[in-house]
Amino acid sequence: MQISWHAPWIGAYAYHLWFLEFLWLFTLIALPLFLFLRGAASQGVIDKLARWCAKPSGISMCYSNR
Repeated sequence: MQISWHAPWIGAYAYHLWFLEFLWLFTLIALPLFLFLRGAASQGVIDKLARWCAKPSGISMCYSNR
């Protein structure tokens, strides 16, 4: 049995744990964003998002077509 990081190995030997590969991938993709949001430089972005969401129906505007 040869182990590699390719999806066919996951499908052949760990098919019931398929979501772990995607969870690991999404974590690696989102990590830079989360590290940015922890820093002081992102305070303006977070404040702007908080003001936008504080408006009546602010969060539901994410789903509207403009």
